[in-house]
Amino acid sequence: MSEVTWFKVLTDIFSDDKIKILQSMPEGDSLLVMWFKVLSQAGKTNDGGYIYLKKNIPYTTGMLSTLFGKQQQLVEFALRTFSEFGMIDIDEKGYVFVTNWEKHQSVDKLQRIKEKTKIRVQNHREKKKLELQDGNATVTLQVTQGNATEIDIDLEKDTTTTGNDVSEEDLTETVMEIHKKVFGTLFMNGLMSEYINKLKSQGYQDSFIKELMLETGESGNNPSIRLMETIGARWMKDGIYTRAESKRRHDEERKKVVSIQTKQQPTAAPKEFIPDPDLMARVRAANGDV
Repeated sequence: MSEVTWFKVLTDIFSDDKIKILQSMPEGDSLLVMWFKVLSQAGKTNDGGYIYLKKNIPYTTGMLSTLFGKQQQLVEFALRTFSEFGMIDIDEKGYVFVTNWEKHQSVDKLQRIKEKTKIRVQNHREKKKLELQDGNATVTLQVTQGNATEIDIDLEKDTTTTGNDVSEEDLTETVMEIHKKVFGTLFMNGLMSEYINKLKSQGYQDSFIKELMLETGESGNNPSIRLMETIGARWMKDGIYTRAESKRRHDEERKKVVSIQTKQQPTAAPKEFIPDPDLMARVRAANGDV
């Protein structure tokens, strides 16, 4: 579903009683920031005010902690407060829903966005069918700036990849999904959430974090946050951002080591020549030197 790039906020929002109370609470500014992030996430999900990772996967507080860049305890407190104030609802399955979402969006415009995007994508796919049948093709489906963000879909018939190349699936998966692939669960513990927040605060993007997680999974039978931190420290020190670059550097180091070992290998001393007595006697007899 296409995400929406805007939501409405009244200019007198800071005169609203609920907002005033939020600001007066401990961590009030952080609560207010998280409220806007909830609205932003609802716009990205674009499903009538719901926010979720996928239709069948609601966000956990651990996931939201990573998305919002806030401690999990603070996220839990914020959601509980928003729910008590009637700003959100959380159903029995854990799905978060922004109440009065229509106040923040023009619902009829949202519906038109969905329909126009659907028609545009269908028309574009029909147009590209013949090209896809003839050979390799790269298809870019673009949605205009006023409707939604840009969607890039690469379709490649040639599936040959190197061992550490980033696959299409890895590029499109979220950090949460990569975390589940590597560590076996969508839930991020406190140490993992803290480390990812630290990386983001240092300017590292999701693409770096996903590559780092996948490298951790490929580096041992028991991937852990400690192993990920160790690899991350080396990557940041050496300016590495992808598994492919890490493999290239590793191969170069191995070649250097082999070259040095070859140069240092001692040359074998020539063997001492010991003449065969019988052979020498025959030579002397042939020359008349008996």
